[in-house]
Amino acid sequence: MSEVATFLSEHKWETTAALAAAATALVLLRRATSPTKRKSVATPADTKPRRTSTDYYASSFTLATIPSLVGRVAIVTGGNTGLGYHSVKHLAFNGAKVFLAARSKDRAETAIANLKAEAAAAGKIIDVEFVRVDLGDLKQTKDAAIDLAKRVNRIDILVNNAGIMDIVTKEPFKLSKDGYEAMFSTNHLGHFMFTKHLLPVILKTPNTPRIVNLSSSATWMAPVYGIDYETLKKHNPAFSAGNYYGQSKLANLLFSTELHNKYGYQIAVNSVHPGVVDTELPRLVLFSLIPKRWILSLIIGPILTPEQGAHAQLYAATHPEIDSKNIRGKFIIPYGVVSDDHHPKGMDKDLAKQLWDFSEQVCAKY
Repeated sequence: MSEVATFLSEHKWETTAALAAAATALVLLRRATSPTKRKSVATPADTKPRRTSTDYYASSFTLATIPSLVGRVAIVTGGNTGLGYHSVKHLAFNGAKVFLAARSKDRAETAIANLKAEAAAAGKIIDVEFVRVDLGDLKQTKDAAIDLAKRVNRIDILVNNAGIMDIVTKEPFKLSKDGYEAMFSTNHLGHFMFTKHLLPVILKTPNTPRIVNLSSSATWMAPVYGIDYETLKKHNPAFSAGNYYGQSKLANLLFSTELHNKYGYQIAVNSVHPGVVDTELPRLVLFSLIPKRWILSLIIGPILTPEQGAHAQLYAATHPEIDSKNIRGKFIIPYGVVSDDHHPKGMDKDLAKQLWDFSEQVCAKY
């Protein structure tokens, strides 16, 4: 461990606040990735075979088990990079018409060109189309969803994947264009607005459509009592940026809970934790603080590739056992395992309804 000490001594943290936020994030992420609390739907966690080189339990899901999606329509937010890119890829490669929803047209078109090149190399033709959605702008998000809903007669799969994570910063509290805490606004309110205006089409889609909301083990970083609504407009000095991020991820889980309570008879709604993944978000945050991956792995456990990280949401979006085992209103971790290791209030029906009502009131203004 002498090299760890040497490395840390040579790479000073920028601020005390950054250290506190990062340390909290690392400890909680490590707690959430501990296999001792995971349980599978089919097999007890302590007997579940582990996948090589990871700390996660294997499941019946692999990319090869994704069924034909010909005739299906899928939407993936944040589909131009990371988990979203690989979700778009495997949905499209298996025949779905995929709408790649993202803020940047240039980045999305580059991603689509790369996807088509990969498809051609594999002897496939794919149908992927860009839709501009800025989840940090509720009016634009509403307009984009309404326009998209007019263009399709079915939506089989909605993967609310996009998100922002700004937990190592000298300014832990930032407001969105609409005047709400930025991570909560983008990660939750934007997806609430987007989903709200797609629901009429989703509800009329046959064969049990699916909604997948990307949550996180970071729900543990939210207040123990749930969402602190006063902090959505005004900074609480007791909150770190990590607390604000965790609160947004708890909101994703509560959103899934209330969606399930309202529409679970008709839609398979689930939340997922992708694992600690080498994507832009942790690369900008955790890897910037501890750039040596092996040291970071000692602290938080295995770091997954973006494709590995996409397994949980692809499982929730496509696997037949979601229907056959009635997996709805659950929290799913890599590689397709149901877990209860999330914030204890994450499936509280009263808090879920309270968040839904609050979100409706906010979105009604636009």
